[in-house]
Amino acid sequence: MRGDKVSVPQLADVDIRLLRVFRAVTEHNGFTNAESFLNIGRSTISAQMSTLEGRLGLRLCERGPGGFKLTEEGREIYAASTRLFAAMNEFRIEVSKAHGNRYISCGMVDNTICDPLTPVIGALGRYARRADNVNIRIYHLSPDEIEDRIERGRIDIGIIPLHERRPGLIYVPLYKERNLLYCGSGHPCFRADKGNGAGNLDLSSLRHVLHGYKHTPLEQASNFGFTRDATAFSVEGIAMMILTGQFLGFLPQCYAQRWVDCGEMKAIDTDLYYFNAEIVAAYQRGGDGNAVVKGLLDELIATLPYEETAAPLENSVEQSP
Repeated sequence: MRGDKVSVPQLADVDIRLLRVFRAVTEHNGFTNAESFLNIGRSTISAQMSTLEGRLGLRLCERGPGGFKLTEEGREIYAASTRLFAAMNEFRIEVSKAHGNRYISCGMVDNTICDPLTPVIGALGRYARRADNVNIRIYHLSPDEIEDRIERGRIDIGIIPLHERRPGLIYVPLYKERNLLYCGSGHPCFRADKGNGAGNLDLSSLRHVLHGYKHTPLEQASNFGFTRDATAFSVEGIAMMILTGQFLGFLPQCYAQRWVDCGEMKAIDTDLYYFNAEIVAAYQRGGDGNAVVKGLLDELIATLPYEETAAPLENSVEQSP
């Protein structure tokens, strides 16, 4: 459709809503994948995408048997929408300042507190002492929800496991969280032997509980050959299913330790079944220009556990055990 004489309309609320749908479809690589995130059906998503293309006078993506793919124009509109939402967030910040309001919002996955490596608690403490006039807001959400709210300007900084990088966000590595495979005391693997192995049991034939959100490329892409027999959308939910004695599942080692110590869980074949999740601080590109946000970022990286995490992730990152 490029080259046609089209009168581009002034942006209205409907365009903002349609652009959010377009961004969700793009970031979830297709209409079907975006359904659960947007909580609307595929036919509605398709209709809204067609409406946006009509309003812009551009074909944004190819969809069909060949799969989902952005057109050249679609890539340009996605990049432009990233700048647009960043500017909208900056406007919101400036209006808030004009009212004399100073606050910072942080999104975290559940049970971040359990890991002794996390710099978050210390950073929040130092920041609260230094910026006692700033209202700190904490939200516990899934990684996808946190990133989406950062892009919308609803959350300033997210503490999440890295699974993929959105173009409009910057990611600063903080620490690595070790995850092991666990069974409950009522599971056959628990009684298989006295060590941490599973004896002669074929783990791929057993039932597994997996995360309902993208946790890491390692767990989601390969799952070590495991099937998805149950799904939980929180670390606590995973632990509950493991404690039933019916499922195997991955948990952060620090989180599971309480049940290991009291004999209710056991880690299985720890040399084989594990992954290290890269925990990062995510924020909107250009967000560190806001003094309130930069202040907390500075505190987060002030006492990093290992030296190589000092720089933001601008290029692709490979995740390895």
